[in-house]
Amino acid sequence: MDIELILLRVGIGLAFYILRGGGRTLTSNTKTKPNINRFGEVLNETIEKYNLVKQDIADFCNVDSSIFSKLKNGGESSFEKILRIVRRICVLTEPSKEKELMLIYIQGIRQPKNIKCAMEYSDTHNQLDESQMLCDKAFKLANWENKLDEFAELYSLRLKRKRNNIALEEWYEEIIKCKPKTDEMKTFRSLLIMLYYHDSGKYHKILDAVTEVRVSIEELETNYLRFSFGMRLNQRLQAVYLHNICDFEKARTLAIESKENPVGRRFVAYANLTIGLSYFHDKTSSNKAIEYLQKSVDIYLEIEEHDIAMTILEKIDFIKIFHGIDISFDTIKHQQNKALWLILNNKQTDGLKILNDLDISKGKNPLREYIKGLATNDVTYFWESLITYINERGDRLYGILPRDQLLKLGEREIAINGYYDTKKVGGRGV
Repeated sequence: MDIELILLRVGIGLAFYILRGGGRTLTSNTKTKPNINRFGEVLNETIEKYNLVKQDIADFCNVDSSIFSKLKNGGESSFEKILRIVRRICVLTEPSKEKELMLIYIQGIRQPKNIKCAMEYSDTHNQLDESQMLCDKAFKLANWENKLDEFAELYSLRLKRKRNNIALEEWYEEIIKCKPKTDEMKTFRSLLIMLYYHDSGKYHKILDAVTEVRVSIEELETNYLRFSFGMRLNQRLQAVYLHNICDFEKARTLAIESKENPVGRRFVAYANLTIGLSYFHDKTSSNKAIEYLQKSVDIYLEIEEHDIAMTILEKIDFIKIFHGIDISFDTIKHQQNKALWLILNNKQTDGLKILNDLDISKGKNPLREYIKGLATNDVTYFWESLITYINERGDRLYGILPRDQLLKLGEREIAINGYYDTKKVGGRGV
């Protein structure tokens, strides 16, 4: 047989062998190794670019300096060590480097314990694509030992809600159906239930499980999850002290703690929101309220949470109108705030028409009932607003609005304050 023909057949056979899987190990390495190497390479390049000293970084982060060569050669270290190194480099260079470096690291991780931490990191940093990628990877790598499927199930539900692919009540029902066995995901499930109470305005229910959740967080073995879950709990407590207990100083203290120990920019944005709303009823501090709320808006826009940012901008306009801070009618975007402006500027008929149209298109809400009361001085509207805020939401922060108007109009103080305190944590009915 012609030697060229033999070599050609051998070449074709070898190629076919590789394509069919005989070269699977080689193919697998060429697919995964560059991603893993890329983080180590970019990390080392960043250190060299800014003339940083590896030993100094290693000493500060309490890691062995050999970690840099290990990463460059494709090795994988613990998530917590990597995050400490990256954040130290950010302090010495540019804060924006964290996002760049962590995204590269997350793309190449393989170890289950690192995937678990990365899922929490991606969720708290609102990295939706990376969260999806990690959930997919976790489902594929899951087994009876690593329990990655439990993590993937709950973080997938969290992601589904973030992307507005599921209604709040349906989301809650899906969470209740989950029955995780790991301590981490039992705790995370409880935190998600608290989040549901927060997003549905049922602030008085959040404290029901706080003690149990706090203990379970403290007993978690993974430092990063313990810290991050702790900051999630901190957020929920901010809401309780702000909206339900109305201890504004305590709410601010918790918010400042969150800002000083940030899990991510989203937590800083929420803390600024808490501080801003804690000055909501204080006319002398209305500028502080607007300042912190605007800081919150800026960060939410930065992390592309536009819907939340728009909601806070509505609150800023409300505070300006409510406290008589100069604001042009033409700059007001939200119809409900337009109605408030009209009513406070003696155009009650026009304001009420807007409110009634909103009731038809969106259904009633307690703030709209309160504004109707301002237009008519009808105590019925104020009572309906107060009852909804307190009975359905346990939201005493906004309940102050109709309560004060009822007192001003001469309604019985004992009846008003008695009802106002019904759903206060530690009060009647809780």
